[in-house]
Amino acid sequence: MDETDTRVLVQSLPRDMLASPPPLHYHLLGRWMGKRAMAGRVQGKVALVVGAGCVGPGWGNGRAAAVLFAREGAKVFAVDKDAETMTETVARVGSDGEIVTHVCDVLDDAQVGAMVAACCKAFGPIDILVNNVGGSAAGGAAEMSEQVFDTQIDYNLKSVFLTCRHVIPVMIEKSGGG
Repeated sequence: MDETDTRVLVQSLPRDMLASPPPLHYHLLGRWMGKRAMAGRVQGKVALVVGAGCVGPGWGNGRAAAVLFAREGAKVFAVDKDAETMTETVARVGSDGEIVTHVCDVLDDAQVGAMVAACCKAFGPIDILVNNVGGSAAGGAAEMSEQVFDTQIDYNLKSVFLTCRHVIPVMIEKSGGG
C-alpha cells in the first residue's frame, strides 16, 4: 500500500473513527500518526493462537494474528492441526518475534488439555487466547447432510468450547480469580 492508497483509505473512514481510532483501525492503516500499531501493549504477554496456519498460501486470520502478536512482543504459541501450514506463519515472523508451534486437534478434549499444558510449560500462564478454528460448508438446511452440519458445529463451536474450558481456569488463576 503506497501513500496515495493510505490517504484514500483514511478519507473513506467514518469521521468518528478518525477522531479516536481504536486498535483495530491501527492495523487497517498500518501506522497512525507515526505510532506502531500496538506498541508495547502485548510485550511479554503469552498469546495462544489456535488455527495459526492457513488454508492455502497468503494470509488468514490466525496467521495474521500470530505474526502481529509476535512482532509486537508477545510470546506466541501457534497451534494448528497441520504442522505444515504453520511453516509459513513462522517464516513470516522470522527474527521479529518469539513463536513456538504445536500440533493439536482442537476437537479432542485430551489434546486440548495437553496443548494448554504445553503452552504454559513453554511460556507460562496464558494472557491472550485467539480461537480461530472454523469454516463453512456450502448449502443450506435443505441441501446439507446431517453429518456435514455436525462437522460445522464441531469446528465452529466445540473447538471454542474446549479451548475456553481449558484456558479460562489458567487465566483466572493468573489473575487471582478476578
